[in-house]
Amino acid sequence: DQPHEVFMSYGLLSELARLVPNLDNIPGVVLDGEARDAFMGALLSKRNKAGRVIEAVTPEDVYVSLTDSENLLEWAQDHLLGFFLRRAQKAQLQVTATMKALEQSSSDGILA
Repeated sequence: DQPHEVFMSYGLLSELARLVPNLDNIPGVVLDGEARDAFMGALLSKRNKAGRVIEAVTPEDVYVSLTDSENLLEWAQDHLLGFFLRRAQKAQLQVTATMKALEQSSSDGILA
């Protein structure tokens, strides 16, 4: 079996985010067998440039050393963590901007 590059495309990140829907679940991926297998299957499946799966695999379908699998899981967790933190920071900025706008509107007498 030929090795292939794992690229963090939008499609892969989106699939991983569906498997781990929030920040609190990221550390558990390595501890939960089903989650780990689903994660590894998503990571090891061959994808086109857009990130769509063109050949789905399970962890048992390919040879991956223990060290490589641990590194791959860590790499994916780092990407997911970064994604969730960026989303949280952007959401916080939006809340702050909205609060300022509401305060300004209130001080201008627009809101009752």
